[in-house]
Amino acid sequence: MKAIMVDIETLGTSPDAAIISLGMAAFNDSELIATAGLAIRPADWHGDIDPSTVHWWMQQSAEARMFSFNGTGTAADAALQLHHFIQQYGGEETWANDPSFDIVKLRQWWGRQNLAAPFPIHYRTERSLRTIIALAKELHIVLPGSAGTAHNPIDDAANQARTVLAARTGLRAGRIY
Repeated sequence: MKAIMVDIETLGTSPDAAIISLGMAAFNDSELIATAGLAIRPADWHGDIDPSTVHWWMQQSAEARMFSFNGTGTAADAALQLHHFIQQYGGEETWANDPSFDIVKLRQWWGRQNLAAPFPIHYRTERSLRTIIALAKELHIVLPGSAGTAHNPIDDAANQARTVLAARTGLRAGRIY
């Protein structure tokens, strides 16, 4: 299995929320293969900005804010990096903490970029981290803790990929599927 985990940081929760950074992690059945990501420069934060989300950000760690709020990449750079990462590492499965948040916003954001390339995530590949976590907890599968900085999208994508790996290992050991 070739899989990609995507994680975004935004300034809102609507489908048209401004995306300020994104992270990706590539993994297979047994290991995390690669990570990448980019913080977008403020001039390219196109989309809805919700004051309550900005307030929430002010409550997060300085490290998380340092990454996402000091971006120098353009939105086009971020889109190109996402496209190349998925092409390079596959995309049989595209995971997100929840596709109804991350992938919906990415798809809307992609459309606002006026890019020639089609959106690189096919709806048939979308997988939900929340679903596999709920199943793992129900079956008492031990999941790993987080490493790195919470709300840094690269660290979050890597942590979420490791969670999928642990959940799948536990499911296979129990011969659930």
